[in-house]
Amino acid sequence: PCHGCTGIMELFRACERDGIPFGVYSVENGGMIADMVGFKQATLIYRTLATDVAPYHLTPAQAAAVQWDKLMTFLPTEIKANRGRVWVEVGNEQDKNKADWLGWYYVELAGYAARDGYRICGPGWSTGEPEPAHWSTPGWLAFLRLCAANPDRLAVTVHEYSLDADDIMASAPWLVGRVKFLFDACKAANIAPPTVFVTEAGWTHNDLPHAEKAKQDIAALAKLYAQYPTVKAAFLWSLIGGGDKK
Repeated sequence: PCHGCTGIMELFRACERDGIPFGVYSVENGGMIADMVGFKQATLIYRTLATDVAPYHLTPAQAAAVQWDKLMTFLPTEIKANRGRVWVEVGNEQDKNKADWLGWYYVELAGYAARDGYRICGPGWSTGEPEPAHWSTPGWLAFLRLCAANPDRLAVTVHEYSLDADDIMASAPWLVGRVKFLFDACKAANIAPPTVFVTEAGWTHNDLPHAEKAKQDIAALAKLYAQYPTVKAAFLWSLIGGGDKK
């Protein structure tokens, strides 16, 4: 929710009219996604807060069963009705210390998604996470192989912030551009690159450069992700500035 901001639908309509691919990411607002289903240029992602944190005390198989039941409880009817069109992100900023466990967890979730006709993605790693070696754990390699075999049904999500209000490329590739390590791991394991969504990208939680510098940074970000054809969408957090940049 953008809490009163206006103009976003005009932007979406203009992109659709001009054949420009764009992304729509909504948390707990199924109506917004439903309104966009007919837009051919739109990549649509929905997330419910209910499944943000995995039940780590269970086995991956048990946890996936619990979370899938919860997901089916909390998904709005609009998303269920458009399950073949909308990506559902399961998880947000998960525990990197459970990386291998999470890989197997997503393998299990993939089975439920295939059974019920959903497209899912996750885990929404925090900026600076996971460690490069985590992509090569047995669990993640297993899930990445599934993603490679099902690029229209399974995807990986990450967050990439520079943590610097003046430069989106500060500390690259350890923060922004860290997706490189995912693709490096796939190459080393002879796995085709998976579909990736950068579901949060930007500077800091509540601050960003002035407009002209922000535009330059966004262009640099676009150039960075253009190196990776399977990065299908990136979502800026946020264009609402802090301090004197509102």
